[in-house]
Amino acid sequence: MKYVIVPPDVTIMNKATGKPVRAIDGDTEKDFVVSMQFFVERYISTSSKLLRFRPDEASGEGLRRVAKLLRVFEGGKPGDVIGIEDADYKAARAAVDALDWSALGLAGVAPQLLPMVEAWEAAEKQDDEWKRKRDEATVPAKHLTVVEGEPLRAG
Repeated sequence: MKYVIVPPDVTIMNKATGKPVRAIDGDTEKDFVVSMQFFVERYISTSSKLLRFRPDEASGEGLRRVAKLLRVFEGGKPGDVIGIEDADYKAARAAVDALDWSALGLAGVAPQLLPMVEAWEAAEKQDDEWKRKRDEATVPAKHLTVVEGEPLRAG
């Protein structure tokens, strides 16, 4: 397993005005905010690198991988740790590494999406051993409480 830590959402800013880029969502205009879920949906899951990671891979395998990634990142919040199987991570990472920002029409704002890319890059070293150590460091250790005349109890 590899573990991606969901970075904070990125509000895309207009470099010329210094104000947030506005996007239309149905009848509503709002700031263009990119979450990791959005990043996976729009940029990773649409990549041919993810859909056909190996030339001999059946198209169903790629579609299942996309469905799995969309499912695990759905509702992910900044700071969440998302576990991804090694094979799926390799394919998703290949998609991230192959993103053509110009073709996506994002060359001007791509640097603002660096936290999303860096989260995938960092996951390279965030394996099961990393997760075990992280969990040990963040879970408070139980201790025994000794009260004279009473049995030992965890507390």
